[in-house]
Amino acid sequence: MRLVLVRHGQTSSNRSGALDTSRPGASLDATGMAQAEALARRWEDEVSPPPTLLAVSPLLRTRQTVHPLERRYGLHARVSPGIR
Repeated sequence: MRLVLVRHGQTSSNRSGALDTSRPGASLDATGMAQAEALARRWEDEVSPPPTLLAVSPLLRTRQTVHPLERRYGLHARVSPGIR
């Protein structure tokens, strides 16, 4: 088994240096969406073999970041509050 930890894509909070821990949290900005799409495209070449499980926190930005991977691999991410 291989565990890969991925940080969410860029949000306006990241750019401004703000600590954003409220739910649902900031959404990805245009750069963050592009980062998420690029991650899905590059996954097998640069990261790991295809995932068998995707798990994310309940924050909006993590669900948006994983969405391109869900589409690419036909998976549905498990929302796990404990990994927040």
